[in-house]
Amino acid sequence: MCEQTEQTQKKAVVSGGCLALVGGIAGQLAQAGYRVAVIGLADEAQAAAELGGAYWYRQADLAQPLTPEQAVKDAAEALGGVDLLVCTAGVFPAGGLLNTTLEEMDNAHNLNYRSFLLQAKAAANLMIEAQKPGSIVFVTSNHGLRAYKDDFLYGSLQAALHRACESLAMQLAPYRVRINCVAHGELEGVTPVPQEEPDFAFRLPLQRRETMQELGDAILYLGEKAGYSTGTVLKTDGGLTLAGMPEAPYGYGWDKDRDLGSEEDPPWRKKD
Repeated sequence: MCEQTEQTQKKAVVSGGCLALVGGIAGQLAQAGYRVAVIGLADEAQAAAELGGAYWYRQADLAQPLTPEQAVKDAAEALGGVDLLVCTAGVFPAGGLLNTTLEEMDNAHNLNYRSFLLQAKAAANLMIEAQKPGSIVFVTSNHGLRAYKDDFLYGSLQAALHRACESLAMQLAPYRVRINCVAHGELEGVTPVPQEEPDFAFRLPLQRRETMQELGDAILYLGEKAGYSTGTVLKTDGGLTLAGMPEAPYGYGWDKDRDLGSEEDPPWRKKD
């Protein structure tokens, strides 16, 4: 079995402002044999402390108009090419329509939507120029799949990415470039635990949060294993978006006849 060289080793670019998220994804890609470059908002000292200096790193504010494309180009140049782009950047503006400012709207659009498209544009052009198959994965969330009361801005932009992915899949397919989305739910170590409902994850059909390993597996699946999939959205939300989940104010959202701590619960799930 031949060892990979820098020329044959696959290259991945991972972007996003949450170091816990991009670091977890980068780690799994590295374990799968990729050379990885990371684009993030944190300064280089913080990134080195949290990522361990294991990856090429570029600090970048992806909400700025010229930054996303240039950052991807710089990362690809450092790696010697790009086979996989994973975009994760996003901000969740607090509040509803009546008190959301124009600045908050613009920033959310620029970071949560425009930056994804500009990064995809840069990566796709590099893949096409190299005359090699490539893959792009947008990491989105369950908010793009159904409506919640306070996510009119964040959720609509997530849904827009899902819709854009479908059109981009048709545009890029002739060049052997695939593009897909992974819509995650409650992510361990990343998604904040709601103070008013700390046991929310137990209400999910799978009764726990998603691990970084599981998210990484989904990205790898769409990124390189699912060679016949493009323009799709893979849900990894533990059943969160199934009918009944957000509506039930008590017990298990997917079964209103059960309450937390009932006799039907497994012993390890019962409350004191």
